[in-house]
Amino acid sequence: MITEHEAAVDALLRKPFPETAYGRRAAFGGADHHVVRLSASPEFWEDRSEDVVGPAREAIEGEHDLLAQALSARWGPAESVSLLPPAHDDAVTEFFGNWTGEMLAWSCPEFGRWVGLAVVQADPELPFELFVAVSNGPHPPGDAAPRAEGQPTGAAGP
Repeated sequence: MITEHEAAVDALLRKPFPETAYGRRAAFGGADHHVVRLSASPEFWEDRSEDVVGPAREAIEGEHDLLAQALSARWGPAESVSLLPPAHDDAVTEFFGNWTGEMLAWSCPEFGRWVGLAVVQADPELPFELFVAVSNGPHPPGDAAPRAEGQPTGAAGP
């Protein structure tokens, strides 16, 4: 599955940005970004117990972590980007910021783009979803200075 996710990232890095916005929540983009859902858990309308939700969350987080390891092997350590307000500088951080407080991001200078990765859940009865985003620019917006994963907000990366 991770190979499929990596292939999706590669395709998005090479895909031209459209002149006008396209798509809906599972796959959308605009003049400077693409966002795609890579994976989703079942919904939790019938049972929101930890016995049901916990394994689903762990499975999606496991996919996230494996893909993050693969991307870090290619582009170095991820930057941990805070999505807490007022960090919503663009469509990608606004989308992720609606559902989670943080995303991992990698600069991909050979493409002049950056890649963002996050697990989101819109509401407790809705699925956990693994999303990847590709956006224009040398690094993700939001923080004044990028920081390595695990460093506190406001600390400069190495």
